Amino acid sequence: MTTAVDIRDISKKFKRNGKEFYALKDISFKIKEGEIFGLLGPNGAGKSTLINILTTILLPDKGTAKIFGYDIIEERQKILETINSVSGETRFHWLLKVKNILKFYLDVYDIPSEKKKDRIEYLAEMLEMKHLLNRTYRTLSTGEKMRVTLVKSLLNHPKLVLYDEPTVGLDPDIAVKTRELVKEINKREGTTILLTSHYMGEVEELCKRIAFIDGGRISDIGTVKKLKSKKFPTYRVKIGVSEIKNKELLKKHGFKMNRKTLTKELENNEDPSELIRFLVKNNYDVISFETEHPTLEDYFLKMTRDRK
Repeated sequence: MTTAVDIRDISKKFKRNGKEFYALKDISFKIKEGEIFGLLGPNGAGKSTLINILTTILLPDKGTAKIFGYDIIEERQKILETINSVSGETRFHWLLKVKNILKFYLDVYDIPSEKKKDRIEYLAEMLEMKHLLNRTYRTLSTGEKMRVTLVKSLLNHPKLVLYDEPTVGLDPDIAVKTRELVKEINKREGTTILLTSHYMGEVEELCKRIAFIDGGRISDIGTVKKLKSKKFPTYRVKIGVSEIKNKELLKKHGFKMNRKTLTKELENNEDPSELIRFLVKNNYDVISFETEHPTLEDYFLKMTRDRK
């Protein structure tokens, strides 16, 4: 599979109160073409600095990166033609009509005149916002404004889009729809996406792989499943039964009891169906069964606590 983003030993220093500090220190990782990759970390970890370097707003002090083979330092114009970026804070002129906002960016991206109308209509239909094209930006709802932002991010046929907190401040129903649109963009356009977000449920839904950045360094990288398993080697099983009996037998096999609910911690590679068979064999009437696995939010909190 083609490498979309190849980051190699990037470092960046700034000054604070006259003293230098590393915002990024020896950052290296790769993103595959077509994946939605999550970049996580606490505030001040270096996420925005890295995004600003990838979008060529900042230059690294050391190291470099390539985006679809183009060097961010030596081939800046090619990079700008290949990527797009937006954030949840992106805003446009409040008196302009949506179609004029999009036409402005088509001019910025140097899209040929004969292709501009078709591009707007295609994206507006894909993201279900054709009815907004003749509306002024100030009359749009928060969700409608986000649709405009997403369309803007695709105008130049980018191979990579960087979404920085795309659902920040959105109502839950609008955030859900925005995530669906991001998945649609990835599927229909084949766009590689680098996503930053403080909403762990959002990252867990959208991203298969993530990198955790803290103190300017990558402290963890891999699939969401593997990273959670590394920090949390067990999960919990909760089983409802009609009656608790033979408590000594249950205790012997590691069950905890609370009224008519049994709980037990299992290793990640253990099959919970064995518990059901054990209970049925011992004449228990099982009426409910559920598993509780650590979430990405649990992982995030553990990563931030472990560093203290």
